[in-house]
Amino acid sequence: MRTRHKDVEEVRFIIEGSFEHLHVDNIRFMGHVNDCDAYEINGSMIFKFPNIDWDEVEQYLNNMLENL
Repeated sequence: MRTRHKDVEEVRFIIEGSFEHLHVDNIRFMGHVNDCDAYEINGSMIFKFPNIDWDEVEQYLNNMLENL
């Protein structure tokens, strides 16, 4: 079980690596709930990251994108 949220550089790396058109200028940790951590990106978007092993995040994001 994970016991900490990601630091801002990890969040920036994941988001910019997954969405190449998006440049992350600002990141603010919004909070933690049972199944995810939420981050405000550039003051206008909220990204939720699941509380799973980070090796699985890429697959999780790809699954979410397929369901948009």
